[in-house]
Amino acid sequence: MTALMTRSIAALRALREDRRGASFVEYVIVVGLVAIISIVAFQTFGQAIVTKLGEEEAAVTGLQIQ
Repeated sequence: MTALMTRSIAALRALREDRRGASFVEYVIVVGLVAIISIVAFQTFGQAIVTKLGEEEAAVTGLQIQ
């Protein structure tokens, strides 16, 4: 084998064994999943929360101080 081919194979083996980037990729996947779940939750429960807050606001506004 030539020196270039030997170095290329060694570099490819080193890349295959390197796990430093795996943590970053896992972190990005987790952050993406949390974002998707948050968006779905806000879309699902958003109007219900707005309605409930409006009801509570009306109840508090309707109170009279004696």
